[in-house]
Amino acid sequence: MKDIFSSTLKTTVLTFLIVAFGLLLDLYFIQHYENFLQLLPILGIWSLLIIFAIRRRLSNKFITTLMIYSIILIALIGLLGVFFHLKANFEFEKEIYVNETTINLLINSFSGALPVFAPGSLLILSLLGMLYLQLTSKI
Repeated sequence: MKDIFSSTLKTTVLTFLIVAFGLLLDLYFIQHYENFLQLLPILGIWSLLIIFAIRRRLSNKFITTLMIYSIILIALIGLLGVFFHLKANFEFEKEIYVNETTINLLINSFSGALPVFAPGSLLILSLLGMLYLQLTSKI
């Protein structure tokens, strides 16, 4: 039983780190740092990684609570990103197709230039963080 738990924890940690650094690389390569709002996911991921590293070494209630808040913040940044991507696509569609109905503009906005659900990958990172906390919590 202990081997399964250890294996699951190692897999969770590795997956968490791969997703976090993968997202950071992706955001860097697409130059997602032109203004403060674009910097939010980068700053959020880095802060979560720093808190995660501290939590791996020092597991106390304050650090655990800080990590929970960081995870929630990452999830909120992801949801905010979905909203901003959809809004930007909608505004672009509205400029191009002036006489189109609002519902058609909205539908077309989901497949616009900005990937609407890409920021949702931050939700996956937050779920991995919560899984890590669940696996390492003292029951």
